[in-house]
Amino acid sequence: PDASFQVVLDKGTLDAVLTDEEEKTLHQVDRMLAEVGRVLQVGGRYLCISLAQAHILKKAVGHFSREG
Repeated sequence: PDASFQVVLDKGTLDAVLTDEEEKTLHQVDRMLAEVGRVLQVGGRYLCISLAQAHILKKAVGHFSREG
């Protein structure tokens, strides 16, 4: 259900999904991050364990900056 979790833990999923910057891949990542946002409660946390490559950080920070 919506807003059902205080924490979403991502251990490498974003890294595994965001392997390139093709339109199809970026769309899949947008859907994944939207789902994370949907299930998080207000004030919830998305904990992402990542290699923090530049394209990963750009996408994650950009998404959550827009979505609040």
